[in-house]
Amino acid sequence: QLPAGTFVLSDTLELAGPIAQFPKGGPTNIILRGGPTTLYYRGPAGKTLIDMPAPNKCVIENLIIDADNTPGVIGIRYRGGYDRGVNGGKGNVFSNLELRRMDIGLWIGDPFGPDLVSSSFRTINISYTNVAILVEGANVSTMGFYDVMIGAFSDAAIRLVGHTARRIRTGPDDVLPSEQQLQRTPPRLVDCVTGKELFRSDVPAYALEQRTFTRDVDGQPQRFAGGGAPEVVFYNLMVHSKDPSTWVFDTNAGAVRVYTARFEGAAGVLRHTAKSPASRFTDVLADVSATTPGGLAGNVIEYHGGGPLYLIGGAFEGNIALGQNTTVYNFGVRFHHRIDHFPGLVRQDMDLQNFD
Repeated sequence: QLPAGTFVLSDTLELAGPIAQFPKGGPTNIILRGGPTTLYYRGPAGKTLIDMPAPNKCVIENLIIDADNTPGVIGIRYRGGYDRGVNGGKGNVFSNLELRRMDIGLWIGDPFGPDLVSSSFRTINISYTNVAILVEGANVSTMGFYDVMIGAFSDAAIRLVGHTARRIRTGPDDVLPSEQQLQRTPPRLVDCVTGKELFRSDVPAYALEQRTFTRDVDGQPQRFAGGGAPEVVFYNLMVHSKDPSTWVFDTNAGAVRVYTARFEGAAGVLRHTAKSPASRFTDVLADVSATTPGGLAGNVIEYHGGGPLYLIGGAFEGNIALGQNTTVYNFGVRFHHRIDHFPGLVRQDMDLQNFD
């Protein structure tokens, strides 16, 4: 139990304890409860403020965390505990949290299929971030979000990152003959936030042994990280953005399911960039009211994959752009052509002389 009041946080709060004292295992049945409590971060850039490696049945609630726009700060990191020789993390509860002025509010998952399952996020308010919620990787499923408010983000409110199999190179000079011959770069293991390639020396020993596999390439055994995508479900979601270059949901493969939501401002609602055929996972937008004409291209939805995408009730005020052979099921959605321009930022290339 944290005392009520306002305090300064200068370093990472490790829910599993210092790794020097607790080198094995993740936190179990740990409750971090504010009184309520406000934590102002005053420390170096690039830090995680609350780190949760492979947690089970833990609770975090009644906290306000403000990072003062310190670059690269992550509010809560919920991940596999490979550095502590453990995987997984189930049955956690995050409740009554406010996260603001940071790079990423919540980052759930990692590149190695961490088996994070069945956690709930309730009454969450996230504002002034680059990405409010980032969900990454295979075996990150049944993440339930209830009564969530997101505003003032500069990239995406919710980003889902899926992966294909990626080769883990020993170093920058590790180039296979087929790569040189084809003059192309096959998928390699990279950090989904920084874009930096991760080499074998960057991968924790447990993850390398337990969460990767070997495949023969050009007659040589090569190490790969497996593929897969996360899935999330949102109930009662409110999002506002004034930046038409942003997206509420931005996913390259992960499944999005939304039940009762209101989106205001100028952001696009859903961008699904996967170009694969129909997936066993479905995307559902049910009772979604989007009073936005869409992003810079004027689309509230850009859906490249095979789907299926289910649209159930609700209303949209912009175009929906579909890919080749995309399957969409529409059940009672109202489409309203909006004649006024988007109520957000003005693009540099806009012809203001013809603006009416």
